[in-house]
Amino acid sequence: MTIPAPRANCRIARRKAGFVGLKKFRDLRNALIVLCPIDHAPASWRDKPGRWTALARFGAFLVLTASCCPQFATAQPAKAAIFDLELVDMSQEGERGERADQTTRLALASAELRRLFSASGQFDVIDLAPHAARVRERSPLFKCNGCVEELAAAAGADIAVTGIVQKTSNLILSFAIEVKDARSGLPIRGGQVDIRGNTDDTWVRGVRWIVKNRLLVQPLLLERR
Repeated sequence: MTIPAPRANCRIARRKAGFVGLKKFRDLRNALIVLCPIDHAPASWRDKPGRWTALARFGAFLVLTASCCPQFATAQPAKAAIFDLELVDMSQEGERGERADQTTRLALASAELRRLFSASGQFDVIDLAPHAARVRERSPLFKCNGCVEELAAAAGADIAVTGIVQKTSNLILSFAIEVKDARSGLPIRGGQVDIRGNTDDTWVRGVRWIVKNRLLVQPLLLERR
């Protein structure tokens, strides 16, 4: 007895799968034609039965696509843990302590970051308020050596988003935001931009530029678990 080579087996399997798929397609097409006879078609179509059959074929194709690829029909937004941006003040003012206006801008920019991720439709932004105490314990997050992924995973997130605002002076500031896999800790995407001016408007525009041109310029491909 001759045993078919592995490649031959693959070809046979694909051919059988193709026959089964074709049979299912024909059965579904015929069922659609029976359920929706041409008598139900618009008057302008009744003298062109070929069009009605073609429409039934297209309907069968859509149904089979949805049934064979359920991830497209049931895909849910990824859960995102978006932590507040943190300030790294390297200017001469840094020695004087926190400035109230800059603390307000951190909250403003962080809220905008969450809004943009949520508005993209790709993410369900998790409310981190119940985890606020643990986040404060580990802050600043840019120095916590891996605690961000731990905190995000504990909150049930798929991704962790963190960022810093590095202030060189009141004229020169830099934003850096990174997206990581909450379970593996591997970086997925990141972006950086320099802004000029220390105002509410420049901070918000800096966040918007990174999200639009770096973080979400293309859909994030995540390994869903």
